[in-house]
Amino acid sequence: LSGDLAFIAATGIAVGAGLAFQTQPYDGPTRVVSVASGDSVWSLAQGVSTTRPLKDVVNDIEELNDVQGALQVGQEVRVPTR
Repeated sequence: LSGDLAFIAATGIAVGAGLAFQTQPYDGPTRVVSVASGDSVWSLAQGVSTTRPLKDVVNDIEELNDVQGALQVGQEVRVPTR
């Protein structure tokens, strides 16, 4: 029984820590970019002038545009400006 309680406590701490490290959704200014041949979420994220980690900017673009796969040429995509 004490082993079960330790497992439950450890799981609760791990879940809490995971929630604490989740980034908040981007709510700053954006611009609309028309996707060109060769563009990807990562390449668009690299064009954002920011001190935030690149992975956070990639996540922002994916969430702002509900991106599930590759971008399509001509697709209009909202991109953070900072």
